Amino acid sequence: MFRQFSSLLTSEQKAWVAGYLTAQLSSALGAAPHKATADEITILVGSQTGNCEELAEQVHDLAAERGLRTVIRTWAIIRRRN
Repeated sequence: MFRQFSSLLTSEQKAWVAGYLTAQLSSALGAAPHKATADEITILVGSQTGNCEELAEQVHDLAAERGLRTVIRTWAIIRRRN
C-alpha cells in the first residue's frame, strides 16, 4: 500500500514525507528538542544530494571565524510550533 502511494509522489513530496516521518519517529522515541541559546545560531539543513550539508559547514566555519557559535540541525528533526 505504501509503495503504491509513494509511486504517485514527486521527489520533493517524497522528501517531505521522509522528513515528516523522521520527526514523528524522533518524537515517539522521546528525542528532546534542542534549546538554542541567545548567542547561538541554528543552521537548518534539508538536502537530498548532500550539497546543503557542505554549505552548512561553510556557514558554520565562517561564523566560527567571527566568534559566533552555531549548531547544525536537519529539517527532519525540527518540530513546527504554533
